[in-house]
Amino acid sequence: EYGFYGTLEMLQEKLPDGFLRCHRSYIVNMKRVKALLSKQNLLQMADSVVVPFSRSYKKILKEYWSNG
Repeated sequence: EYGFYGTLEMLQEKLPDGFLRCHRSYIVNMKRVKALLSKQNLLQMADSVVVPFSRSYKKILKEYWSNG
């Protein structure tokens, strides 16, 4: 968790590939995602943290997950 004074869109532009927006409040490093819990709209991270994702990002996340 890091403090940032700007929009998530600005932050996302500065981050390298592999960081995806999954919710209006979250950007995740997809290399750290352990499981995509599609029915619950949750991402299980490698450190056991659970991050929600919104329906609008579901397709993008599934595509990345299946191709990653």
